[in-house]
Amino acid sequence: MESADTPMHAKVQDTTREARPAIGHVVVVAGAPASGKTTLIRRCRAGELAQLCGQLGIPPGASCAAVNANALDQLDGLQAEVLYVHYDLVAGRAEDGAHPRCRDIARITDTLSVVVLAVPAPVLSRRLRWRLARRLGTALLKPWGAGARGLPRHVRKLRDTSGRPQLCGLYREWDRAQAELDPGRALWVDTSIRRLRSSPYDFEALARLF
Repeated sequence: MESADTPMHAKVQDTTREARPAIGHVVVVAGAPASGKTTLIRRCRAGELAQLCGQLGIPPGASCAAVNANALDQLDGLQAEVLYVHYDLVAGRAEDGAHPRCRDIARITDTLSVVVLAVPAPVLSRRLRWRLARRLGTALLKPWGAGARGLPRHVRKLRDTSGRPQLCGLYREWDRAQAELDPGRALWVDTSIRRLRSSPYDFEALARLF
């Protein structure tokens, strides 16, 4: 079994192979950039969010691992009772608004849960602008080209989530993709408040937050 300190970006074996990875439960943590996905996954794995884990049916002490959604085409013999999938709604969407990586997620487990993270548009904008500012500062300290490599991606994320209409559209596209995934459990969490509170997934309730 994988230990709880498996790296966030651990690779996972090719899901198109006949043998599937030994994963008991996949939990997709989906949200806009800077909505708190990495932090929530880290806290779940550290046992700090027992109530949320209980709602998801994750027993205390379960072996777990985490992976970015863009690494689901590689599974290096991963074994875990719980696999957290970090899913960025901007990076994961195709030009037509579809989420093709959902097919890869559906292939690797029969037990699937989804946690959707959301924050008000002004809060998200501040977080992304701060990230972009830090990235620009880092870029200035590196040779030109090397430091600027990731900047277009950060600018795109800021553009695609810059206001309530953009956020509503982004999450509406995910709502359709999630319906096709048909998870056994689905929750949403407002990560703009210190004391996290999870609720049964409801797109209309979530959209009112923006």
